[in-house]
Amino acid sequence: MGQKRGSPSPADEWAWARVFGCDAAGRAAVRDAWSSLRSETDTTRISAVYARLWNVRDSLLFAAASDPHGGNTARANLAWLLYGERQYAEFITEMRPVLAFYEETGADRNAAITLRGIGLAEAALGQFAESASDLSQALGVFTRMHLRLDVAMTWNGLGETHQRAGDSQQARAAFTEALRTGAGSGSEFEQARAHHRLGEIAAAAGDRDTAREHWAYALDRYRLLGVPQAAEVETALAGLETHR
Repeated sequence: MGQKRGSPSPADEWAWARVFGCDAAGRAAVRDAWSSLRSETDTTRISAVYARLWNVRDSLLFAAASDPHGGNTARANLAWLLYGERQYAEFITEMRPVLAFYEETGADRNAAITLRGIGLAEAALGQFAESASDLSQALGVFTRMHLRLDVAMTWNGLGETHQRAGDSQQARAAFTEALRTGAGSGSEFEQARAHHRLGEIAAAAGDRDTAREHWAYALDRYRLLGVPQAAEVETALAGLETHR
């Protein structure tokens, strides 16, 4: 017989026993997570609810084991679920103490990744100045550490912040840097992402030929990667042809 939905597997029983031995707040968090899982009727969200539950468990277990690094990493993983659900303000609230911990313990890359996430959330909330500041700070750390993929990702994030803020010049410069620094990172996605946004900037400026070139490159890479952004670029290219 299969495992009953809303109950832990036998392999996890020891972990749950430890969790329920934690304080009242820990037990309440676990009960809330199980309650959410049992009441969830949208099957597309069940995996996300499970992920939230396991991260609650991990966070409590690490705390019980006096492992603050593990506990903060679990808390960050839980916060990223909030980001995926577009709960950006809640994501930032959860990430602030995680960022402080990483900074205090000298975990520079973890701190920069956390700060980049906060910057992206700020952009989603329309807090463009704060976003640009945090992303620029994270970018400095990644550059100093010679982390090419992280550098390219952060340039793209910074470009999207400027683009949302209506600063096409700054956005174009950031996406161009993402292309330059990401060339040797091995990430086809970040290259496609930069071309995608540069195409949008060109199209907004009325430069259809340049937009078409950028979007054609992005579409080719997106299709190879099998990512949903391909459909967005296909629509954009079709729109160019329609308005010729």
